[in-house]
Amino acid sequence: MAKKSKTTFNLDAARIAAMAQSLRTNADDVNVDVGLHTAAKDAAKAAGENVNSKRVDIMFVIADLASQDNWLPEEIDAATKIAAKDNGGPTTEGSIKTFLYEIGYAAHPNVRDNFRTMVSVVNLAWANETEQSVISQGATPTPIAKWAKRKYHALTGVMKAAKNEGILIQQESDLIAYAKDNDPSENVGKVFKKFEKLIADLRGFNVDFPVDDIGNAIQTLEGVTEKHLAAAQARKLALTNEDVQDIVDHTPIKVVTATPAPVAAPAVKSSPFVTKPATTKVSMVKPVLIPVAPAVNVCDVALGDEMDPESLLDDNLALAAA
Repeated sequence: MAKKSKTTFNLDAARIAAMAQSLRTNADDVNVDVGLHTAAKDAAKAAGENVNSKRVDIMFVIADLASQDNWLPEEIDAATKIAAKDNGGPTTEGSIKTFLYEIGYAAHPNVRDNFRTMVSVVNLAWANETEQSVISQGATPTPIAKWAKRKYHALTGVMKAAKNEGILIQQESDLIAYAKDNDPSENVGKVFKKFEKLIADLRGFNVDFPVDDIGNAIQTLEGVTEKHLAAAQARKLALTNEDVQDIVDHTPIKVVTATPAPVAAPAVKSSPFVTKPATTKVSMVKPVLIPVAPAVNVCDVALGDEMDPESLLDDNLALAAA
């Protein structure tokens, strides 16, 4: 087959220059708008920072006023609810309603006399964490930012900890510890919502690409509940607890032999979408040694529930046979 020869063009330099100028002139029109958009975003960011700064200034005023007049928690809650209502006047923006409740945090007895310290601690901890992250190019952990996302949210979180939990954060190490303890990735409810979204995404994927194994995986995942995640977290926490681990370390472990379970040969697939039955060839697995649960089960200690040791053994055997 004969090789095609490339066609050679003699380009007109003046024509090309005129074309380039036409392209650039039109592109510059968009570039102006891009510049305006960038400036608007910078202005919006600065305005947001100013809003948060003003919010904190107002909180200082309310904290001082509540302290001087000795506002009671019940009074603060009642007054906040009334202030958040529209009362026939202009509609109150949702963000303002939220801020009214945040002001209530600042007025609370657990917060108002410690508010100045809280602001200082949050500012210092946030600045240090941000600086270390920049220096390490993102290699160092940022537990505060992971917990609160924004510095203002870290401050409101510190106030809520004092108001609702009686936890007073007075130094940087306190804030770091609290952020780690309240890591959203360890929150069972939030993690389960992500898990449900994962299943929903898999369902949608399986509609477009109906693979048998994906469908089977979805059915298995649908059986997992929020209680399963909570129990798994409790087991993990129990195993990291020194007292419970000591019980495990000093509890004699009996060993039983699980009954060998038949294992079917893998299914033969002629295509990603059609599964044919495998031959009836069956192989036997080797016996599996299963430790019997100790007299004090670590999950029981974490959950505070009593469980039948025999049922735990049945569960272990069922897992071995699965």
